[in-house]
Amino acid sequence: MKSEAPRDGGASSANGSELFEADDTTCHPGLCDFCTAPGPRWLYPCQSFTIGVLRSSKGTETHFSTGAWAACDACHAAIERGDYERIVRRYSGSVRMVLRSVYRRFEAHRLGDAYEVSQ
Repeated sequence: MKSEAPRDGGASSANGSELFEADDTTCHPGLCDFCTAPGPRWLYPCQSFTIGVLRSSKGTETHFSTGAWAACDACHAAIERGDYERIVRRYSGSVRMVLRSVYRRFEAHRLGDAYEVSQ
C-alpha cells in the first residue's frame, strides 16, 4: 500500500481508484503496511481506495491507499484468521479506532489471497 495525499484542486474520484495505477509486484515497500515491521514476505492484492479525508486550518487532504498491501508473517497470520484486533492491539489510544476503519476498508477492497514475495 502506498498512501497518497493530493491537495485540494487535484484529480479526484468517488473512490480514488482511477487516480493511481499500481503494479502489485512493485508495491513492496520494505515495511509491513499493518504494523511497520521490516521485511514483509506477503502481498495482498487490493484495489486502490480512499482511506479518509483530513480537514485542518491548512486545507483538506484526501488520503488514498494504492495497490497491494505488504504484510509481515505475524500480521499475515492474523489476517488469515480474520483477527485484525490482534494487529490493532499493538497500538494505543484513538489510533485504534482509525485502524479498525482502515482495515475494514482494506478487507472490502482486497482482491484475493496473499502471495509470498522474495526478499
